Amino acid sequence: MKTLTGIGAMIRVALRRDRIQLPLWIILTGGFLAVAVPTWKGVVQTEEDLRAAIELFAVNPAARLFGIASGGESIGEFVMLEAFATLSIVAGLMSFLLVVRHTRKNEDTRRAELIGSSVVGRHAGLAAALILAVFANVLLATAIAIVLIANGLAVTGSIAMSLGVAGVGISIAGVAAVTAQVYSTSRSASGMAGAVLAAMFVLSGAGNMLGRYDEATVWVHSAWPSWLSPIGWGQQMRPFAENDWWLLGLSVAFFLVLSMAAFWLATRRDFGMGLLPEKPGPARAAPGLVNPFGLVWRLQRGVFFGWAIGMVAFGVIYGSISGEIEGFMAESETARELFEVIGGTEVMLDAFIVAITGIIGMLLGVYILQVTLRMRREEADGQAEALLATALSRCRWMASYIFNALLGVTLLLFIISLSAGLVAGLVLGDTAHWLGEITAATVVYLPALMVLAGVVVAVFAFLPQKTAMIGWSVFAISVICGPIIGDMLDLPEAVLNLSPFTHIPQMPAESFNAAPLLIMLGVALGLFILGLIFFRRRNLNLSSG
Repeated sequence: MKTLTGIGAMIRVALRRDRIQLPLWIILTGGFLAVAVPTWKGVVQTEEDLRAAIELFAVNPAARLFGIASGGESIGEFVMLEAFATLSIVAGLMSFLLVVRHTRKNEDTRRAELIGSSVVGRHAGLAAALILAVFANVLLATAIAIVLIANGLAVTGSIAMSLGVAGVGISIAGVAAVTAQVYSTSRSASGMAGAVLAAMFVLSGAGNMLGRYDEATVWVHSAWPSWLSPIGWGQQMRPFAENDWWLLGLSVAFFLVLSMAAFWLATRRDFGMGLLPEKPGPARAAPGLVNPFGLVWRLQRGVFFGWAIGMVAFGVIYGSISGEIEGFMAESETARELFEVIGGTEVMLDAFIVAITGIIGMLLGVYILQVTLRMRREEADGQAEALLATALSRCRWMASYIFNALLGVTLLLFIISLSAGLVAGLVLGDTAHWLGEITAATVVYLPALMVLAGVVVAVFAFLPQKTAMIGWSVFAISVICGPIIGDMLDLPEAVLNLSPFTHIPQMPAESFNAAPLLIMLGVALGLFILGLIFFRRRNLNLSSG
């Protein structure tokens, strides 16, 4: 057991480093659920509303990407359909980022080398990361269960659903432990773990889509691909219906097998290196890499293509459901009233477009932050120092991130508009009309996203060590005070106006209004200029905080 010497100290260090990030993951996830569950309960206030809503998920194969119907009689089942896939992805993201941060990232930054020079076993860091990941998922499951039970959902079903989410989280933690041994950089290890998480979602969704729907019992029997995914295992537990606890054992076994594999692989590689060594690059750089704009695109293109695939899938689902939404609204008075509040119109299809494009616009704020926050990571890790020691100016370096962030989010807005518009056109007819309507309703979110990018740029210039915390906090406030959650919470107008998303014209329910968009463009431009000016005047801050 000498290889685990000092594991207690390693756990305490990891907890100290994650004293902010870990509570934020849990609090924000629990807060989202605390806001969403009462809203979903309000949509299905009667048994007829509940059955109609669940049948909408069961009948439409695209909607089954997010879950499977299990009887259509429980509000808990409806919450499971709405939330489980999202919560599972959140748990997976939290887990693989945590494990990679305390394993491969430590080797990248030479922290592990410094720690290893003391009385610490070789496997203590990996073991501490895995223990912390399990602990984090237990806390997350506890928060989810408390929120569900507090909202009147069945205790057994609430615990089953929360443990199903935790099962996905620890499964991905095991995957990340392996990728941290295989790959030589934290970026590659995280990227592969994220790809596995995406594959798990696709497998579970594909199995659900290919499954058989029993109309008499409102029950979806999934096909075999669902059984290849921890997300599928969590759904097959059927919380609030059958509560098959034994399936949780599959996630635990998966985690234990991968953990043991990670420990074994760690003994088969050199310290600081992965099993797959980095290949030497070509002798001459590609033409696109000779300028900072091309270099930043090369660094973030994987993130962009991942988002692009997600936007296409989301757009196809969005467009395919549009043909059935009016029928669902006709059966559910409560749902119709809710969409009227969110969409600002009694025309249900227009209200649906407003609601969905609002979700898409706010979701792409995550992409904006991913790209712009990379500036801080490059500075803290020292890569920016090496680049700026050359003839590259600070303004060009920062401008390359701004340009790539705005170009990427603009392309993503058009990608989802195209996929959703074409599918909606096939379902509803008049493709050109719906393509134009959805594109207009989506692209108007660009100025609000530019404001978020401007906030990150300005904070990076003034308070570099607080960039991530302030950036994500501003994003969270913008979402909560935005037109969807803010309207459902009936927040005062002064609070709603804090969010840039509130000032977006809600097309096609409203006519186009250029004034707020021009003001936001001016604010974003001012923040960009402010950031560029003050970044030139401050010293580089190489501390990761």
